[in-house]
Amino acid sequence: MSIYATALPLDGDEQPAPIVYQGSHVLPADGDARDGVLLLCQIPGHISLNGRDSPDDERTVWPWLRLSLHGPGGDATVVLDREQVERIHAYLGEWLSAARSAAS
Repeated sequence: MSIYATALPLDGDEQPAPIVYQGSHVLPADGDARDGVLLLCQIPGHISLNGRDSPDDERTVWPWLRLSLHGPGGDATVVLDREQVERIHAYLGEWLSAARSAAS
């Protein structure tokens, strides 16, 4: 049984699947084919080191985030620590601001 709980699925069900990568020489477009699955998964705080519930713990999640990508080009899964997630979060905020400016 997995200790991870899916927090954000981009799988084509409730959220659109990722755009299929066509190579570093191709500028993507919103109408391009979509396929694959990107999953962000967390470890709930009630999971203890020995795999048992720990009701005395105030933790809501453990400080690791699993990122999985399954697509036509293959599969990859990594576990990110809190510092890595903070850096990605900061970059995504900057990117969203720049992309918003470019769209207006």
